Amino acid sequence: MRANEILTELFDTVIPFSWTKSTKQDAVAKFKIGEIVYWVFFNSHSNGEKWDVSFQAEIKNPITKQAQRFYDATGTGKQYLVFTTVIRTIEAFLKEYKPLTLIWHADKGEDTRVELYSALLNRFKTKLNQIGYDVSSGDSILRDYSEYVIKRIDSPS
Repeated sequence: MRANEILTELFDTVIPFSWTKSTKQDAVAKFKIGEIVYWVFFNSHSNGEKWDVSFQAEIKNPITKQAQRFYDATGTGKQYLVFTTVIRTIEAFLKEYKPLTLIWHADKGEDTRVELYSALLNRFKTKLNQIGYDVSSGDSILRDYSEYVIKRIDSPS
């Protein structure tokens, strides 16, 4: 299989997700890959027009059986599948809530994560354009972070 075919197959793989919360100010999606549960959080701070998105992994401690959530990479080698699924939740969120802006950040100290986010967003840019959104990225006002912005095309500047 050529690299392009592998990427196409990977991006076409759909991991089911479910909404666990949906209000005017918050939405939470959940999906599972292997033994790890992933949570995608959407929060609005401006009457539903501007939203932030973040996601976490939840792993049960094998000794205590307590669930622990964290933002760090899990080291499972499934980062493309995880982020593709996150993008699918973002797409569903955009269709349902129709926010003007959706923003998230990546720590510049994690070069591979910044590169992954940029590459995957470029891959999904056409699909996002088809549902009325454009994608941009750049330096954040938060020191040492990159900012990713998905903005409704018809929104005021």
